[in-house]
Amino acid sequence: AEASSQPLKTFSIGFEAKSCDESAWFREIAARYGTDHHEYELTGMSDLTSAIEEFAWYSDEPGADAGALPVWFLSKMTRRHVTVALSGEGGDELFGGYMTYRADSLARPLRRVPRLVRRAALGTARRLLPVSNCQDRIRVQAEARCGRVAAACG
Repeated sequence: AEASSQPLKTFSIGFEAKSCDESAWFREIAARYGTDHHEYELTGMSDLTSAIEEFAWYSDEPGADAGALPVWFLSKMTRRHVTVALSGEGGDELFGGYMTYRADSLARPLRRVPRLVRRAALGTARRLLPVSNCQDRIRVQAEARCGRVAAACG
């Protein structure tokens, strides 16, 4: 960005479900570095049916990765502004950014806790954790990991 005579162009996808949306972070980073930032919000009104058909047409094979559709919309928006783009796709996997990685590291010490205590703590956590579309998925994954730990150690 410092070497360019023009502001770096950045692009992001936002989501209608605010618990899954990271747009505020993207805006903050864009403001910090003075980029020419563009956003697309994926909502229930987005033309998903058409996107799925178009995505299937251009794909080499059928796929079931729901994360591919936001990238599809992001790519289409990006192409309106630039010809070549660098992606941060895969950064979460490289830097352990997913909640499942955190849940796994939090579950690891549970292997030393007696099964009865683990189950009681999990029941309490289940009642205390807030529920939203994304957080519910995280809670289910955490419970699944804790359940695997319980099964392995029980």
